[in-house]
Order: sequence, then C-alpha cells, then structure tokens
Amino acid sequence: MINGNAETHFINATVDDNRVSEMTTYSSKKIEDRLVNIEEKVNGGLSNIATSVNELITYC
Repeated sequence: MINGNAETHFINATVDDNRVSEMTTYSSKKIEDRLVNIEEKVNGGLSNIATSVNELITYC
C-alpha cells in the first residue's frame, strides 16, 4: 500500500502486427489481404457486366 492506495505496476507491451501476430485470426494483414481479394472480385464482376452491356448494345 502506498498512501492508502493499492500499488499498481504497468507493463508497456507492443505487438509488431506484421511479424508477431500475422497468423492470428484477425490480424490487420489478413483483413487487408481479404479486402484486396474482395475488391478484385468486385472489379472483375463490374468489368464483366460492362462487357455484357456493351455487347447487348452492339448486337441489338
């Protein structure tokens, strides 16, 4: 006890997310990689839709 208060100790801890916890379930790297993958799929889908619309316009 210090001055009637319980003594507390703080431990400073940091995590290098790209090195230490890269393989954890919710690491920022995994989330970013997944978002990039989704973005690529969406862009590919939009490209296919645009191509189909252009073909419809051309042949109709």
